[in-house]
Amino acid sequence: MTNRETYQIKAHEMAVSLLAATPSVGFLSSPRELTEVMQTADSWIVIILYGFLTMVVISLYTHLQRKYPGQNLLEFIGQGKFGYWISKGLALFFVIFFVSLMAYQLHIFGDVVKLYLLIYTPSEFTTALIVLLAAYAVSKGTQGIIHLNLMFVPITFLVIIFMLAFNIPNVNLHELRPLFPEGVSPILRGMTVAFPAFIGIEMLFFFMSSMKASQIRAFPLNVSIMILMTLNVLVTMGCIAIFSLQSTKLITFPTVELAKEIEIPGGFFERVESLMLTVWVMSIFNALSISYLLAVHNIQAHFVPRVNKIWVTASVAFIVICLAFVPQSITEAFIMRHWVNSLGLILILAGLSCGYLTYWNRKHRHNLKDVGR
Repeated sequence: MTNRETYQIKAHEMAVSLLAATPSVGFLSSPRELTEVMQTADSWIVIILYGFLTMVVISLYTHLQRKYPGQNLLEFIGQGKFGYWISKGLALFFVIFFVSLMAYQLHIFGDVVKLYLLIYTPSEFTTALIVLLAAYAVSKGTQGIIHLNLMFVPITFLVIIFMLAFNIPNVNLHELRPLFPEGVSPILRGMTVAFPAFIGIEMLFFFMSSMKASQIRAFPLNVSIMILMTLNVLVTMGCIAIFSLQSTKLITFPTVELAKEIEIPGGFFERVESLMLTVWVMSIFNALSISYLLAVHNIQAHFVPRVNKIWVTASVAFIVICLAFVPQSITEAFIMRHWVNSLGLILILAGLSCGYLTYWNRKHRHNLKDVGR
């Protein structure tokens, strides 16, 4: 990253940033998508499986990152003629991914705010406003965004835990039974849509270059994934246990409806969903800022190094706002999300594969030189 020479991310800061990048848009709709595809109440099992797979990916990448501390994945791959063009190709697709992810996040942000918070305010205004705020965060660089994550993430997770705890009296555990009513085939179908619950781990490929070698550890990051996995499982189980399986399939944003079910004695909070959504806006802002920073960084580093960062930031904002309004309905937005998530998954696999192949190739050539001496 641009200011990694002066700012070093600590292990716990990276773990908190991972929490900030992942539970944004997918958190609101994943219970519906999982139950719709699986047609059973076993969707929480898929989240656990994906959680452990994500931990394996993080452990593999952390092991690889220790081989080149101070460099990000593309800088490591890009050394040498052949690797140079591979890194350029990967950088292009990473830019497309981050920009598309931002556009999807903005579209859902606009829809949710209009549906639940600001009914008469145009979505164009709210989305442009949050992009403007994110642009300011990007101008502060890695350090500014990491510190915003440290400030907002604890509040976000406290409210989610609060929402789950106050919904316990509404839970009907019979809705979660039986287990495996149709065997393992629904689990396999669910594996095709559960990945969004953990989308965002691509940030590690870039942010970990700002960590000292001694701070590069998989354990704190996997603890973050464990927390995310637990909360996603509880939210999904809570939606099914409270609304029933059939109703969860029909509700567009079940997590928001979960907050509406809360009744606090004494009426201290009249509309808890508004509180939950206000906090969710912080989560969206964090995730948006991270994607925005990485898109701007990769464009500048790989394609237009001499162009001022302000122009790159403004251009990305314009493209993202235009793309956000391409989907004309929530169904089209979910189709867009499917393609964005698929690209993210391919980039994780491609990045890891290219990184390990580069490492093994250099190690092999180094061994041959040692033998030749």
